[in-house]
Amino acid sequence: MAAKRIAKSAVDWVAFAERVPENQKHLFQAFRTKSEAYVSKVYSYPEEPPKINWALYKSKIAVAGLVDIFEKQYTTLNIPFPKEAVTPEIEAQEKQQELERQQFTTASESRISQYKIELENWENMLPLENMTMEEYGQAFPDRQWNREKPTWYPHDEFAVTPESDAARVQAAAAAQQQQ
Repeated sequence: MAAKRIAKSAVDWVAFAERVPENQKHLFQAFRTKSEAYVSKVYSYPEEPPKINWALYKSKIAVAGLVDIFEKQYTTLNIPFPKEAVTPEIEAQEKQQELERQQFTTASESRISQYKIELENWENMLPLENMTMEEYGQAFPDRQWNREKPTWYPHDEFAVTPESDAARVQAAAAAQQQQ
């Protein structure tokens, strides 16, 4: 009888345990023990409350009509089981999370394929210490040394000429003033 009340919310403990990290297994076991104690306590109670012997109370209580009032109030008392309204929201969130997971998986797989191609290029390339300047220029055309446009340290987009180095210093100073 009591199983009807809990049967819908039964927990698959094996599937739950597979998702628990190793460092939280003891917390999971404590939670499971508390949950099973609660469920066994609920199972120990009858589904319906015991019937009250109103005739016995009428014979023992001298005030006329008092037991009848209590009996009437007791029989009309109805405590509704709370309506469950959260499941649709949870299911909507679950669908949204599944969609986001699929998008993330797709994006990750495309990044992984790009990284595999890049890794293959690096593995097939000569080691940097064995390359000549021409081979380095072929492998990295955007970083190739250009005799007509030598760069200054730190060899970024600002450090092409001494004039642009001054522009870099001015830009850094302006950024620092804004902070």
